[in-house]
Amino acid sequence: MIGILKRFRAIFIFAFAVSILSFYGSFDSNDQDYLDTQNLINNTGTNVTFTNPSIIQNIQPETINPISGSFDLVDTLTLNAPGVANNGGSTGWGMFLNLVGGPDNLMVVQMSTASTAVAGASFSVEIFTRVGNALGGPVGSGPGSSTAGWTSLGSVPVTQGATSNGISLLFNVPPITVNAGDTVGVAMKFTGAGPRYLGSGAPPLSIFADTKLTLITGDGRSVPFTTTGTFFSSRALTGAVRYILSAPPVTCSYSWGNQVSGVTSLFYSVKCVSNLVGWAAGAGGIVRRTTDGGTTWGNGNPNPGVITGDIYNIEALDANTAWVTTSPGATFIYKTTNGGANWTQVYTIAGGFINTIKMVSATNGYAFGDVLAGVWLMLTTVNGGSTWTVLSSPAAAGDGRNNCLQVSLPNIWFGTGQGTVWHSTNSGINWTNATVTGITGQITGVHFNSATIGIAGGSTMSKTTDGGATWTLLPALGTGTITGIQGTGTDYWYTRGTGIFRSTNDGTSWTQVHTHTAAQNDISLATDGNGCMTGWSGGATGTIAKMTGAPVGINDPISNIPNSFKLEQNYPNPFNPTTNITYALPISGNVELKIYDLLGREVTTLVNSFVNAGTHTINFDASSLSSGVYFYTLTSGNFNQSKKMLLLK
Repeated sequence: MIGILKRFRAIFIFAFAVSILSFYGSFDSNDQDYLDTQNLINNTGTNVTFTNPSIIQNIQPETINPISGSFDLVDTLTLNAPGVANNGGSTGWGMFLNLVGGPDNLMVVQMSTASTAVAGASFSVEIFTRVGNALGGPVGSGPGSSTAGWTSLGSVPVTQGATSNGISLLFNVPPITVNAGDTVGVAMKFTGAGPRYLGSGAPPLSIFADTKLTLITGDGRSVPFTTTGTFFSSRALTGAVRYILSAPPVTCSYSWGNQVSGVTSLFYSVKCVSNLVGWAAGAGGIVRRTTDGGTTWGNGNPNPGVITGDIYNIEALDANTAWVTTSPGATFIYKTTNGGANWTQVYTIAGGFINTIKMVSATNGYAFGDVLAGVWLMLTTVNGGSTWTVLSSPAAAGDGRNNCLQVSLPNIWFGTGQGTVWHSTNSGINWTNATVTGITGQITGVHFNSATIGIAGGSTMSKTTDGGATWTLLPALGTGTITGIQGTGTDYWYTRGTGIFRSTNDGTSWTQVHTHTAAQNDISLATDGNGCMTGWSGGATGTIAKMTGAPVGINDPISNIPNSFKLEQNYPNPFNPTTNITYALPISGNVELKIYDLLGREVTTLVNSFVNAGTHTINFDASSLSSGVYFYTLTSGNFNQSKKMLLLK
C-alpha cells in the first residue's frame, strides 16, 4: 500500500506540473503539449514514477520570448496540411515544398507525410534544403531539376501510421531554420516507399498558414535533382510540420588564449569537436586529446607501435572516435573508438598520399589524396570509416595539400599544389576546376561559408562568390603561407605564421586577433552551444591556442553584484550538443547546479562548490546523452529553482 501511495503521489505531482506548464504556455487548437509528443521526448506514454519528483515542483514556467531566445517547450507548434492523399509515386521520388517565415525566427524539428508504405512499415526520407524557392518545372528546369543550391541534411527513419497508404507517424528532422520573412525550400526524397499527396496537378498550389509559418506545398518529381523523369505540379503534402520559435542570430565576441599541449612535436592538424573536446596530431605519430576544453591535453596515442610516420590530418566525431592519415611509404588511414588508447588500420594503398579526412555523419565520410595512376585519389565510407572504397574522380597531374578539403554535401571542394580548386556539386560524381587568381603555387587552405562564397589561401588570398568558378584577389595580413581557413556566416579566420586573423565581412578587411609563439599550421572551429564559434589552432613546437566565443552580454562578471538569486533559461534552447546556463548570486555561498532527466534521475553535477557573488555562466555538454527533455536545478542556501531544456540531436 505504501508503494502504491508513493507511485500515486509521483504521478499526481507530474500531472499537476504538466497542467501548470500547459496553462502558462499560449496554447491553441493547433498546439500539442510536448509531453504528448512521442518523438521529441523519450516517453513511452505509460504512467511515470519520478525518482526525484521535487524537481518538478520547482520548475518555473517560461513564455515565448524570441528576443531573449527562450521559449516554452510546451508550445511546440504544429501546422497541418489537411486532406486525404489521392495519388502517389514510387520509391526514389521527391516531394518539394516551401516554408515561409512569419514575424519570428523558428526551427522545424518534426514532420509527418503520407506514403505508399503498409501500416507500421519503416522507410526513410532524405531531407534537402535551399535558400529561396524550391518549386517549379517543367522537368528540365526549376530548382528540383538540379542539385545546385541544395544541401542534404541527411536521411531520417520514418514509420508508417496505422493505415496503409496513409500518413506516417511524426518523425524527427534535422532542425530547419526559417528566419523571419525568409523562404526556405525543402525537398523530401523517399527510399523504401513512395510519397502520396493530394492534388490533380491543376494550379494553384496548396497554401496552409498560421500566424508564424506558411507552408506552400508543392511539387513532385519521379527522379529528383535531374533533368529526366517526370515533373508533377500542384502536389500537396498530406501531413504536418512541427516547429518551435527560436532566437535571432546572436552577436558574438571572441577571445584567444595559448594552452599547454604537453609536447614539443610539430602539429600538422587540429580538430575541434566541441567547446570541451579537441584533438591535435602531427610529427612522429603524436596525437593529443582534450575533454575539458584544453585545460589539460592527454596522450591520444599512448601505444604508438601501430602508427608509424607523421600524421598529416586528424578527423573526429567525439571524445572517443577519430581517424588519422599517415604516409610512410604507402598511405594509411587509422581509426580509434576508445579515445586513442588503441588505433586500428582501416585502409592502405601503395604509392598514394592521403591529405584529408572529412566525416559528414557518424557513418558517411570522404578522404582526399594526391593523384594516383593519373586521377585524384578520392575515397568514401558508409560504415563509419571501418572500410573505404575508391570513388571515380577526375584525371589530373599533381598533388594536394593537407587540411584542404571541405565537404558540405552536395558540394565538395579541395585545393591543390598547382594553384587550383576543384569543385563537385553532386557529391563527387562530376568535377570542375579553376585556377585561383593571385595565388602563386600551392593552395593550402580552402573554406566555404555557403554554396557560393568561399576563400582560398596560399601565398596570398582570393575569394569566390560563384562556388569556385571565378576568383578575386583579397587583401591579406601577415607574412608567409596561409595554412588554414575557417568560418561561419560572414566571419572568417585564417592562420599565417604566428598570427591568427579574422574578418567579419566575408574577407573584405581583416584584423589580427592573436599572436602565438610559433607558426600555426591548422585551425579548426565548431559551433558552440551558445550559438558562437569555438576551436583551436595548432603548429610548431606543440603550440596550441584556444578560441572561445560568447554572445554579447552573456559573460561571467563578479564586479556587478545582482540584487537577487536568478536562474536564467539555458541558451540556446533547443541545443545540440552544448548549451550555456547562466545564474546570478546576490551573496557568495555554496552552490549546486545539477542536471536531471525526464524521470527525475540525476544525470550530472555541473557545480558543487563555493561560488562568489555575481553572474556566472556554465557550459553544459550533452554529447553522451540522448535527445529529450532535461531539467536543471540551482540550489544555494534557501534558494532552489529548476528549469527545463530540450536536447535535439
